[in-house]
Amino acid sequence: MKKLLLIIIFSFIITGNLSSKEYRSGEEIKNQAELDKVLKMNLSPGTWTVIEKDFWDWSSFSGNYIFLAKITGNEISEYYRLSYLNTAGKYISDINSWLHEVIYKDKYDGCYQRPEYYLLELFNKGSTTNCLIVRHIDVKKELYNPDDKANAWVDAPLIRWIDDNSIQIPNIMLRSEHVIFARTSSSKLYVVVHGINQKFFNGPKNKFITEDTSEYHPFNIEKFKKHKKFMNDFIKSASLKHIELENRIKIKKYQKLDLIKYNPEKKIIENTMNSNKKDKNNQLSSGDIKKLKDLKKLLDEGILTEQEFNSEKKKILN
Repeated sequence: MKKLLLIIIFSFIITGNLSSKEYRSGEEIKNQAELDKVLKMNLSPGTWTVIEKDFWDWSSFSGNYIFLAKITGNEISEYYRLSYLNTAGKYISDINSWLHEVIYKDKYDGCYQRPEYYLLELFNKGSTTNCLIVRHIDVKKELYNPDDKANAWVDAPLIRWIDDNSIQIPNIMLRSEHVIFARTSSSKLYVVVHGINQKFFNGPKNKFITEDTSEYHPFNIEKFKKHKKFMNDFIKSASLKHIELENRIKIKKYQKLDLIKYNPEKKIIENTMNSNKKDKNNQLSSGDIKKLKDLKKLLDEGILTEQEFNSEKKKILN
């Protein structure tokens, strides 16, 4: 998604209308990052630092971008790139064609299957794009020797911040990329990128530290069961994040991705709820539904184990 982020950032430059909105570079925040009424991202506990931010407003177009990271022991443990591009106004057909080229035709990255992507889920019809990518990244390659040399400058502010603050970076990180653009719901193209340092999420150690040799590469992962399990757990988290984003943007049901399959516990709850709605004599009360949702939240946050979750769920359903 680097080229897509590049377009948003480059738009700030050509307008010559830079200004700040809500956040300042170097600002420390907690709990939640917010770009607009839709794009609100709950942050994991701890202090997050705003590394980059930009906002522009020109004619009927506008955009917003923020990069924030959590530093643990002088090492990047987690980061988010949040952005939107508001495409309301004239030349809608031209903009749709332009975005299609960027999202699907870039030879280095995009919403199409690539060998290094572990997971791609996609809905594409007309101008609508709903895309989830889950993958690993070779961090040093990404920052210092990217495939797309022409756009290497995009990460220059981040590299400068890393060097100035003597921040340690891992060799390999896991990343989810979320792209949603549906004019039936919003004129905004939303892009969210989330990366984690496995070291701080009880992930297995990496012996191989390049993109192609990494244990997380789809060609290698079957040989590394612990890494595969950790990747699948990350997919569960990323899919829930994407579902929440879909619901916030309020895209149509037919435009949503089939992500519930990555969360079997949630699927069991929803199937039970749907089944009981059809059976008026055995319908779950609103209190029971709330209890199930609260339990699922505790599971997602790691407060409950799956065994504890299933035990408590059984009590409610019975």
